[in-house]
Amino acid sequence: MIELREFDFPAGNYYRLVLRRLAVRYGWFFVYGCSVTGALALLAGYVGLLLMWVVITGVLFPLSAFFTAWKFVYAKENAAVLQKRKLTFDPPTFHILCEDGAESRVPLTQISRVETWHGYYLLYITKHNYIPVPMSAFVSEDDRQRFEAEVTAGKWKKPTFVKHVAIYLLITAALLAAGYSLGHRIEIVECPSVQENGTQRMGEP
Repeated sequence: MIELREFDFPAGNYYRLVLRRLAVRYGWFFVYGCSVTGALALLAGYVGLLLMWVVITGVLFPLSAFFTAWKFVYAKENAAVLQKRKLTFDPPTFHILCEDGAESRVPLTQISRVETWHGYYLLYITKHNYIPVPMSAFVSEDDRQRFEAEVTAGKWKKPTFVKHVAIYLLITAALLAAGYSLGHRIEIVECPSVQENGTQRMGEP
């Protein structure tokens, strides 16, 4: 059995974590959208429209994320997340006791994956719902190591940042190559060099 000290999850940390998840979940769609839209706008010659779209989206997207995160953190149904609590890991379940007296037992098998974030373990019990556990709440380093060996083993989330960067670079390289190729062809077609009677004439009507 592994018993943790009583701890809480400050609203500021909760806000930053929710904001991070929003950025990860929707930020790459914004980046991909800018890349594809930018390439198409440049090829079509609508540079002004592209700049306006990027500026408007670049302002609205962060503001929307900040407001959504704030509304989520301070919603009544999420108030329990900010309460002080005690956790006890006693296989095959772990026990949660909140300061308002509410308690629950969750099977360890329900933990689908684990992440670390700024001194916290995030234990995901569904795809989007997690239980934050501060590393400082463990009574000893031995308890923390036992927790990693017995509770989180084989459940660590694989990083996706490198995958997203690789995809983004591949898309960008492909768009740049397509744009350069098409632009080169347009230049050849629109600016022919005509040799006639020993005089070079450039693109006469």
